[in-house]
Amino acid sequence: MTTSSRPRPEKKPLERLSRIRVRGFRSIRDLDLPLAQLNILIGANGSGKSNLIGLFHLLSYLVTGSLRLYTSRQGDASSILHYGPKRTPTLEAELHFQGEANRSEYAFTLAHAAPDRFLFAREQVAFHTEGKDKPFTKVLDTGGAETELTQLAATAAASTGRKVARVFLERLKRVQVYHFHDTSPTAPIRLSQDVDRTNLLLSTGGNLASFLFMLRQEHAAHYQRIVATIRLAVPYFEDFELAPQRHNASKIQLRWRDRSPDYEFGPHQFSDGSLRAIALITALLQPEELLPDVLVIDEPELGLHPSAISLIASLILAVSQKRQVIVATQSPKLLASFSPADVIVASRDEDGTGHGESTFQRLRPDHLKSWLEQYDLGQLFDMNVTGGGPQ
Repeated sequence: MTTSSRPRPEKKPLERLSRIRVRGFRSIRDLDLPLAQLNILIGANGSGKSNLIGLFHLLSYLVTGSLRLYTSRQGDASSILHYGPKRTPTLEAELHFQGEANRSEYAFTLAHAAPDRFLFAREQVAFHTEGKDKPFTKVLDTGGAETELTQLAATAAASTGRKVARVFLERLKRVQVYHFHDTSPTAPIRLSQDVDRTNLLLSTGGNLASFLFMLRQEHAAHYQRIVATIRLAVPYFEDFELAPQRHNASKIQLRWRDRSPDYEFGPHQFSDGSLRAIALITALLQPEELLPDVLVIDEPELGLHPSAISLIASLILAVSQKRQVIVATQSPKLLASFSPADVIVASRDEDGTGHGESTFQRLRPDHLKSWLEQYDLGQLFDMNVTGGGPQ
């Protein structure tokens, strides 16, 4: 039962990301990777697992019409292309989605252009409906610095192009990256936040206070479950004290208390690990109607106590029963909770000229069967039996 007149989000059919194809992105020269419901990426430092997660960061900027901003923040286009534009002049990507009775694809090619930026050289969407021989394909205009999807979706006149653009923008936006790494004193997660910014939990947790405030008002049972779970990871925590600021009702802070009723703490009085655990627990226990179709989580173990890592692993397993999950990790403790079939190993290979590239291979359970009779998967990772360790 909710206490607000806010309409509940319309329940949409789930679209699983079945396959990604990437060429020319950072350390990824050429990758064609099928994805399962649960995907745990492991690998040594520099192997490329973070670059694969980085592709989803690029997409999150792309679908909001902010590719130029992403490019400049990453050191311009030459820093993004595999060994620079002379060796790799274009970045290509294909995302394949699988629904109950249909398939769809979004593909684009970004070409290097002066002074050091990207222009769209190709952009295309396609729908494959069960029972129909030919897919519906829409080739979008090219040559611009931002996706044509946002412009088409914003047109006033109803058209097939507008409808297709809106469908794919929504589909791509339902792939959500969570990376709660920045917990510095000036990080948005520790500062005052817009109280009404609650449509989704932001990738950095920059609206965590307002999102929790909304959950307490509109999804009380989920809020209480989140609080109870946070207490398992942060034993001194009792509950949040969430309310708009007295002198500025449009802002809210992540205020909280421990078991003492006499003192209220501010967001800067959480440790880094505690704050990351709180953000992760909120992301993984949010109501099902608010969950993204695909959750991409980068190194959830960062700064967490070992017992909290096990807790987060159990929550990842639970949410993967409802949504597709992609996780990059270096934690043997986290990895121990999963099965070999869930794991994709990132490695760095070199050619004869010393140029390196990332490769990704899913573990084969039959190759580890005898090992798993004595060791868990985290121990095998430590021993480098799984691969993904230092070369």
